[in-house]
Amino acid sequence: MWLPPRNDIVFNGASPSTAQILGRIEREGRAWRQAGLLKGDLDGVFAGLARWGLGE
Repeated sequence: MWLPPRNDIVFNGASPSTAQILGRIEREGRAWRQAGLLKGDLDGVFAGLARWGLGE
């Protein structure tokens, strides 16, 4: 999931988008939680990431 965008950034000079990166982090975190690899209430973490991404 991370490799193609990372390769584009590293080898092709693409600029990473903060929104895209934070969205990927959130999707990955939710997938880990669904698989039982992360415990607890992560909604606050995801909300914090969203606020940080908006510059609040």
